[in-house]
This record gives sequence, structure tokens and C-alpha cells, in this order.
Amino acid sequence: MGSLKEWADKWIELASFTGERLYDQDDRIEAVIAHWNEPVSADWMRGPDPRLHVAGERYGRGTKSASHVPSGEQLIEEEVLDRSAPVTSLGWTVVDGLNALPLTTNPGRGREGNVEADMLLLVQRGDGYALHVLEVKVSDKNPWYAAVESLRQLKLFSESASAKGVFQKRQRHLNLPLEMQITGIVLARRAYYETRWQKANSVEPAQRLLRRIGNETGITALLATWDSTLRAIEPL
Repeated sequence: MGSLKEWADKWIELASFTGERLYDQDDRIEAVIAHWNEPVSADWMRGPDPRLHVAGERYGRGTKSASHVPSGEQLIEEEVLDRSAPVTSLGWTVVDGLNALPLTTNPGRGREGNVEADMLLLVQRGDGYALHVLEVKVSDKNPWYAAVESLRQLKLFSESASAKGVFQKRQRHLNLPLEMQITGIVLARRAYYETRWQKANSVEPAQRLLRRIGNETGITALLATWDSTLRAIEPL
């Protein structure tokens, strides 16, 4: 078992490619599946963080204030987390959420190997609750890269009791179950997926990869779009 940094960096190696398309997608998909099945470095587990347990505190990165003008990925995060009007995610109603969810700790190494989820949402449909773990993109990289990043986060999140239990601490009155369905979401505006060359060309390989992960692990992961007018996250 290597270090956390080695484990985390391997995901980025599998996510990165040059040229206009991913020519070795079959081999890459198999390699990602194999890395998913590898154990994480023993020193990665992060304990509970009381800062995340404050109900109503949504911004671990950036602030919502009159003087703050968000842009890029942070703008999407603030639009999704804005509670002035209802938001839906894959047909579920968003009950609570936060951004910049830390998933790892790496003592003595500064930020090396650090991994965080861009957003974590608690969603509700009927009497049921679920967790949506989001990787947000605006212009950076491409959908394949984002899908592999999302899986890196999902692997850590699915094995972290403290990360999965954030909303039990924030929303005690809801009596949430200890285990809830987890869905990984790559979130971007539709234009991101339609941009020529790497972005448009890597949509299909990314979707193939995420379907395989679902078949192999039972964890759902998908590409999705954010519509700020409808205030809705929808599958691509």
C-alpha cells in the first residue's frame, strides 16, 4: 500500500490525456476499475470536522455576501446552494448542502494528497433521503477527466463514516438513516459538454466509464447539467 499522494496522483494520471480524443478508452476504463478496487493508503481517513456540522453554514470555500462576486465553478456552487428558491437534483429536492467537503488528511505532508468534493447535497424524495456528491466544472479539463475525479471522491466518500454522517449532525431533527443512497455527479452547464475537441469527444467515454462503475460497485455516477433558470440538476 503506497502513500495517499501516490494513490491520489494515480487517479489524475488516469484522467489526463493529450490530443483531441481519448484513443485508449477501453484500456483506461479497465485501469480505472482496477484502481478503484485498490485499497486507499492507511493514513487517509479524516475524522469529524465540527465546522461542517453547523446548520445553515454552506460555504467552506467562498462566501455569500453583497460584496462578493462569484465566478467560474464558485458561481455554480453558490447558485445551487442558494436557498432563496427550491433546487432539485435528479428529481430530488435539495434539503441542505455545503461546498468544499474535505475527504482526506495527510499528516506531515501539507496539502499533498488532499482530496475534497466540490459539493455535498442532502436530497429528499417522499420519505426518503439520499446524498449527492458533486464535481463542478466550467471550463477546466474535460468530461473524462471530471468523471475520474468524481470517482476518486466517491471512493473516499463511500468509505468515510465522518463524511457520510455530516448531515446527521447538521440536521438532527430529521432523524436521518445512518446509510443513504450515494450518487456521484459531474455538474456543468450544457455548453461545457458541447465544446469542440476534447470536451465533446470525451463525453461518451466518460459515460461508458460511469456505467461500468455502476455495474461493478452498485454506486451510481453520472454526468449532469445545471440550469440556473429552472434551478435544476438534470442528467446529461
